[in-house]
Amino acid sequence: EWFRAAALVLNTANVYRRLGQYSQALTMHDEALEFYERASAGPASLADQVPLKAALVTANKANILTLLGEFSIALQLHQQARNMFVRHGDVVSALREQHNIAQVYAGRGNFTQAMRLLTDAVADAEQAGLEAVASEVMLDLIDCTLTLNGDAHALELAVETIERLEHSGTPTEAAQARFLCGLAYARLGEPDRALDLLTQAAEVFDSAGLSNSAALAALARSSLSSRRCRR
Repeated sequence: EWFRAAALVLNTANVYRRLGQYSQALTMHDEALEFYERASAGPASLADQVPLKAALVTANKANILTLLGEFSIALQLHQQARNMFVRHGDVVSALREQHNIAQVYAGRGNFTQAMRLLTDAVADAEQAGLEAVASEVMLDLIDCTLTLNGDAHALELAVETIERLEHSGTPTEAAQARFLCGLAYARLGEPDRALDLLTQAAEVFDSAGLSNSAALAALARSSLSSRRCRR
């Protein structure tokens, strides 16, 4: 019963997070960890699952702390969770934690370190045959590359990622790749291609109800159109 209670509390924490109520979400994550600790004294069939479940809670908690700017604590928790996943041979979760750790470094402004981790994560995911995970990480790698003004390299990565996601990703992920590709084209002085890609991305975001992403795409299109008019 403690095991079931922990799962319910974790789901509640995820709802609080989606609502932006981060303090309540953190409280729920701590309660879930407590319940999993109690579950570890139960039947072996459940107790054996506790370490990985607790690592998942720890990772989710670290993601919230990243949103709150508590980067040092978040980094420590993500590394703790990743070590547990590696110890138990959970390759997918370990790669996702490496992705999360890179996002913490990016949040701290250490984009070079973030890019190293993201590049390694893509390579490891490809070696493990996890194309979907590799493509997901690629999106953040492109974003970091643009931040460091590596526009030409970002364009190459974006074109490759669009092709990947058209085969193995979701429409919204492919739209995100098109959005980043459009930004790269805009920086490289190719406004027509940029506008086409940004428009395609905006249409998908709108249809999916992703208002924030749609607004960013609209802002990028408006900025690009304004620059063209001034010329």
